[in-house]
Amino acid sequence: MNRVVRREILDHLDPADPAALRSRADLRRIHFLMGNFRWMQAVIPEGVHAITEIGAGEGCLIRRLSRKFPTAEVTGLDLIPGPADLNWRQGDLFEILPELSSEVLAGVMILHHFSDDTLMKLGTLMENFQRLCFCEPWRASLSHVWGAAMSPWQNAVTRHDLPVSVNAGFRRGELSHLLRLSQRRWTVRESIDWRGAVRLHAVQK
Repeated sequence: MNRVVRREILDHLDPADPAALRSRADLRRIHFLMGNFRWMQAVIPEGVHAITEIGAGEGCLIRRLSRKFPTAEVTGLDLIPGPADLNWRQGDLFEILPELSSEVLAGVMILHHFSDDTLMKLGTLMENFQRLCFCEPWRASLSHVWGAAMSPWQNAVTRHDLPVSVNAGFRRGELSHLLRLSQRRWTVRESIDWRGAVRLHAVQK
């Protein structure tokens, strides 16, 4: 199963569109079932001072991280506007990321949107961060099975986007390779969760 990146409907809907709102509600349930936010909260160490999330969407993850790490500066970055009560940067991450540096760079289901060449470019922008934490779709038949099982409770946007996301996802070892995380510079751990996630945790040496 080769990696194929295709257009996802949600990425091109107005954030206020009812179909987008319903699809984001679907995503919240998917993240809960997959345990993505719980993993992220567990893998980020206590005592961090700054966390940046790319592709922050509605701000669900950074809101949780702000509660768990109340003394940390937690920033969300996305193309869409963020909630007014959160620290937020709106715009293209390739333009904004070089301006930022923090201990942790996090992302949930964002990197699979990018082509292989774009991921290589993005990897060069991650050197200002000490720790990388990402959850991405696991490109496997089992992920498609789980997605199909949930389809009766999803709207049309999610039913289209979920298999597209899986096909653009990663196998073990692919993500660190595409980001060019050199073993001389990074200590990398990639794991597969049977619920459909590839999880990458990398720390600069």
